[in-house]
Amino acid sequence: MRILMISDVYFPRVNGVSTSIRTFMRSLRALGHEVRLIAPRYDAKPRRNRTSSASTPAGSGWTRRTG
Repeated sequence: MRILMISDVYFPRVNGVSTSIRTFMRSLRALGHEVRLIAPRYDAKPRRNRTSSASTPAGSGWTRRTG
């Protein structure tokens, strides 16, 4: 069987997702399947986060709504 896996994260980023994908790929290949992965290519040097964030003080009147 030909299998395509798509993920927004993979090695060299080490986390549960990339580890699970690698485990699944190895297992599927060992069973004789052809496995391909589409994932981002990371720069050699990590870029700095260019977005800014702001925090709000506790009790500022902001509420979380669901639904």
